[in-house]
Amino acid sequence: MVQSPCTRRPEAFLYLKERNWDGLRRISQAHLTEHLAKGPANCLFVAPGISVVSPNPSPAFFAEAEKRCSEWHACQFRVFGNRAKHDLASQADWATRMLVFNGTLAVGGDLYLPGRWPNRVVSVAWRRSPPFFATRTVPPEYLGLTGRTSVQDDICEITTP
Repeated sequence: MVQSPCTRRPEAFLYLKERNWDGLRRISQAHLTEHLAKGPANCLFVAPGISVVSPNPSPAFFAEAEKRCSEWHACQFRVFGNRAKHDLASQADWATRMLVFNGTLAVGGDLYLPGRWPNRVVSVAWRRSPPFFATRTVPPEYLGLTGRTSVQDDICEITTP
């Protein structure tokens, strides 16, 4: 099994400890925007602290993405504890849950909701749950991914007064 490349971002772990949700959102948004700008030719799982890239949606990619998603959750549990992490995530809007707490999966041009990845069976209960009901994906605009074309644009936006 070939392992998909994994990237770690240490600054995200500092933002997590500071509860800097905006900083964590910007990291995820920047990397998703960069991915979408390259075209729908590859796959990406991105959480603020970890990302995995693959040229195609292979079982190896999904296994690595699941592993890194679990790693990001474990880091949150270490920082906040189980109950606090759950409370923080449940109080956040869906876009923040995807970008900050759960991570976001992009396969081609589609952005998948947590728990509704294309390699998973979606339960009947999930199909009935608002706000998305039977859909598996959200448009890029839902996650605030319009207007920026690269990570460099995002860095300039943060540093420019």
